[in-house]
Amino acid sequence: MAYAEEREPNSSSTARPPGNGPAYRMVAIDLDGTLLRTDGTMGERTRLALRAAVKRGIKVVICTGRRFRTTLPILTELQLAVPVIVHGGLLIKDAGTYETLHHNYLPQDFALDAVKFLKAHAVTPIVYVDLFTQGIDIYLDNERDGHPFHLKYLERNRLHCHFVGDVTRVFCPQTIHIGALADRPSLERLNVRLEREFGAPVRHHVMNNTNAEGAFLEIMSPGNSKWHALSRLIEMEGFTPEQVICIGDEVNDLEMISHAGLGVAMGNAIPAVKAAAQYTTRSNEEDGVAHVVEQFLLKEREDDPPRTHRS
Repeated sequence: MAYAEEREPNSSSTARPPGNGPAYRMVAIDLDGTLLRTDGTMGERTRLALRAAVKRGIKVVICTGRRFRTTLPILTELQLAVPVIVHGGLLIKDAGTYETLHHNYLPQDFALDAVKFLKAHAVTPIVYVDLFTQGIDIYLDNERDGHPFHLKYLERNRLHCHFVGDVTRVFCPQTIHIGALADRPSLERLNVRLEREFGAPVRHHVMNNTNAEGAFLEIMSPGNSKWHALSRLIEMEGFTPEQVICIGDEVNDLEMISHAGLGVAMGNAIPAVKAAAQYTTRSNEEDGVAHVVEQFLLKEREDDPPRTHRS
């Protein structure tokens, strides 16, 4: 029985079956909704498949909208001490030394305009900063104000928050991007107003909060994305985009899935991602990533006894 369905893509390039496809050298994988199940855990089959790929010389790159701090445990679980793309492509961090290898920090004027905009619409800003070694990931006004979903998020992340009184008056030069957490309909409406007021100079989108309730509105500088950061790593390794598989499920995965040699949508992906992908695998609850790794990197056919997981 087939694990995944292969679709005709929108371009002339198609996902070819194992044994006949290009020599993929790298796989770039989103975390929440892709590598991880809804409960935040990784399937044993997926873990073993990725470890097997690493042993065969495949570069495994995590590309996530998460913070570096919340990504590190996954890298440890996979035994990866390699560059990792976090904050949706705004940072590349070294997982071994914690050094920032590449960044696109927000200019002060840009950040100030963004937080003022959110406050003007009665939304509590979340300012994400690159101060990992100081134990700080987030600047906030205080621990009292905000949407109920925001307050739940705060409870889980309080240890690494810095309460500054008023984020319009305290600027961190290592500001990565500005966010807000609330119910999705409210943020969708706000996203439209943001587009009207700021236009092209601002990159912004609304994404579901995979691990809890509500949704995130993310505001960042233009020209930055997971694919933009991944392109740097591809060049550093001496690969070409055709040698890369990208796997994801959400709007911030669209660009890398569209440009990769093989763009893969999870079975649980949003419709736009499935439309852009060349291949649709099983869902994150069904080890969809393991299926892709086995079929296209380890070359295990579906009628072969699987070698990367226990029967």
